[in-house]
Amino acid sequence: MTAAGLKNLFEEKLKIKKQFVYKSGLPIHGLRWFLESWAEGLDGKTKESFLNMPVKEFLKDPYSQLNYDYVSKLSDKKNFELACTTSLIATKKNTN
Repeated sequence: MTAAGLKNLFEEKLKIKKQFVYKSGLPIHGLRWFLESWAEGLDGKTKESFLNMPVKEFLKDPYSQLNYDYVSKLSDKKNFELACTTSLIATKKNTN
């Protein structure tokens, strides 16, 4: 949960003494997981190229990277695992 979400969940019933991030929850762990999982979803030269990219390359405009192999060749499964958002389009079922 976000810090605000966690606080809002408990502050009415509990006196919060301290709120912090454990070392095991620091952003470096999430970044490592994210990049490692992404790399696992790539093959061959695309994977090797991805692993050798400087961090600054990832900070470019995301839309300018959509056709790069490390984006376009990532599987649907990995895209769902790592997505910032997902979308669903549906219609109401006929209940007759």
